[in-house]
Amino acid sequence: MLCVYLSRIGTQRTARTAFLANASCINDATWSKVVTAVGTATDLGSVWAWMIVFMIFFMVCFLVGICVLCHVMKKLAQFNNG
Repeated sequence: MLCVYLSRIGTQRTARTAFLANASCINDATWSKVVTAVGTATDLGSVWAWMIVFMIFFMVCFLVGICVLCHVMKKLAQFNNG
């Protein structure tokens, strides 16, 4: 995951430019101002960092859930046979 994060740092500036350009596609002037304000006030690096944190957290939770499911299924099979 660290490799993915480090490889994407260079493209954040282009993503930020595209993010600001997409503000003109929003029809509601109030929401368009919000997108523009967020885009100019931050480099969106913290958003990317939090996305990585949450993605890793949910992947670990998913893997733990699969392990627990397999363990419970194995114990139930043993209980049913024995």
